[in-house]
Amino acid sequence: MNDDGWKVAGKGKGRWRNKPALAECLNREPTLADFDKAREDVLLLEKQLLSSSLWSSAKSAISETLERLQWDARELSLRAYGLGSFCNSRESRRQIVFAKALVSHLKILGDVLVFEPQFHEYDSILAKELAFTASTFSDDALFSASTPTLFFMPHCPRQLYNNVLQSNWKATQLSNVMIIGNKFSNYYLQIRPRQMRSYLETSEAVMEEKAIDVEYKTEWFNAFNDQAVITFEKAASIPIDDPLWSFTADPASVSSSGCT
Repeated sequence: MNDDGWKVAGKGKGRWRNKPALAECLNREPTLADFDKAREDVLLLEKQLLSSSLWSSAKSAISETLERLQWDARELSLRAYGLGSFCNSRESRRQIVFAKALVSHLKILGDVLVFEPQFHEYDSILAKELAFTASTFSDDALFSASTPTLFFMPHCPRQLYNNVLQSNWKATQLSNVMIIGNKFSNYYLQIRPRQMRSYLETSEAVMEEKAIDVEYKTEWFNAFNDQAVITFEKAASIPIDDPLWSFTADPASVSSSGCT
């Protein structure tokens, strides 16, 4: 049972049982009392996160990755997707607290944006208090990263990861992408016919992954199981005329790819 009162089906899956009831809960219009409770909880969760083994693992994975990339923090921006309603879900609050800690730890000076169609007015207010620019309009992660960009996407649908890759599928651009999200190595284990391959499967040739460890049955497990820091710095070393960059996915490979 998690903090929102819902059971998770199986270790490492993070999939909700009682989905219709959960959806009704998360889509409910938050009240001022919900907002006040969420604001207080965020302060508590910030303290818990910074002293957790999850944060220690995340910092280590990110630091090791940035040391390889040698990115300039002054150019770095963050875009968060799929976090849900902060006022209706404690798991969503855990994720925005994690995102805020990332911004502080990395000293991000560029845009810090969070996109979520489920946002209500109080969610947007809380996001603003945490120094995020919130939007209920989502670009579906179809964003072209002309400068180093961190995509914060824990437990997002598979199609959104594919959209990030599709929008940056260039030798000169894919190396600007860092994703904190579902382990791509798990997707690579799912054997699919060649004609059904998406950008996600094709990215195996250039992907680097550093796992973020979270202990099972801890309060952070539901929100951050099977997550990793994912980069594509190998892309810069592959010639622009390599057949890899001419890859085009069949639309069916995306629309039929499922949610996780």
